[in-house]
Amino acid sequence: MEWGFPALCPCPGTLCANKQKWQSLPQDVRNAIMTVSGLAGAKFWGRNFFDTAEQGALERAKAGNYELNRYVVPPDELARWTKLAGEPIWNEWVKKMEAKGHANAREILNTALDLLKN
Repeated sequence: MEWGFPALCPCPGTLCANKQKWQSLPQDVRNAIMTVSGLAGAKFWGRNFFDTAEQGALERAKAGNYELNRYVVPPDELARWTKLAGEPIWNEWVKKMEAKGHANAREILNTALDLLKN
């Protein structure tokens, strides 16, 4: 199948490879991919495609004469949702991952949750 564009392109998305395939790539290729990915890449794409998208959406809504009603979940309600729905799912995930031999599952979860705060 011809895609009409390079398989690796400067677009937001995910590149998945199994560990053996990744390790089979030359080190300079892996380094090039990693310089534009990871936390720095996530912050770049998040800032440039999601954070800045809000203003454009507001302008389009205004131009189309649409009314937007913004709702911010109150902190106490968000805490309740987290306690009822978030924590049980997260704890079950940690339990499953640790059972599969991933001793650092709790650390991974905590890091992901910390990143959501930024």
